[in-house]
Amino acid sequence: MNVTLRQLRAFTGVYRTRSITRAARELGITQSAASLLIQQLETQLGVKLFDRSTRSVQPTLAANEAFLAAERMLGDALGLSRRMGDGADGAGGAIRAGVDDIRLILRGFLEAVLLWRRGRDSNPR
Repeated sequence: MNVTLRQLRAFTGVYRTRSITRAARELGITQSAASLLIQQLETQLGVKLFDRSTRSVQPTLAANEAFLAAERMLGDALGLSRRMGDGADGAGGAIRAGVDDIRLILRGFLEAVLLWRRGRDSNPR
């Protein structure tokens, strides 16, 4: 599974605005790009995140479960970026965060979705 920060930004944007078009505008991307990011995320996670109609986008239970984790991870990624940009000793300079750092940030999101799926699968309605 290779979830990206772009996918998480699109997901949280659509979740908050309940609109792919408005979220795309906020992110500075096209509506089709935002839609594709959501579709990719749903495919990678194996869950449907939104019920879509021609006029609305409604989050599913999986989206409700994943939203707070995704927001927290995006905040952590932003904080990491700021800390690294400020330099570890506060003197400034460039410090790069590697792929492993991003993987750690995304792990909580994926765990939240997988726990939700396990709970849903063990308690069918």
